[in-house]
Amino acid sequence: MKTEKEFLESKAPSFAIYQIKRGDDFRDLRFEPFQRLIDLGKNPERTNYDFIYAAPFVEEETLEQIFTRFNLNRPADFMGHSLSVSDVVAINKGGNITAHYVDSFGYQTIAGFLG
Repeated sequence: MKTEKEFLESKAPSFAIYQIKRGDDFRDLRFEPFQRLIDLGKNPERTNYDFIYAAPFVEEETLEQIFTRFNLNRPADFMGHSLSVSDVVAINKGGNITAHYVDSFGYQTIAGFLG
């Protein structure tokens, strides 16, 4: 799975990683804990992120296991930075997609990230 469109249309379980776009316009969003973002009157919005990577999702896999894999044993074709605060992991289970903000401790489920 190489494209965001393939991820969004997949009927097979899969996950995707989104990271804040590069550039000065996005520096105030990068690496911000979820509550600080909310306190600033902002929400994680898809338009502020780049689609970085997608792969099959194993049902028993947890968000924490994905986090560990993309920090300690990154796949060779992963071109993003280590998974960090402000990144989003989206999980597609047969067309039901949930999005999870990587927070300082744990994850925040965010509604409407992918429409």
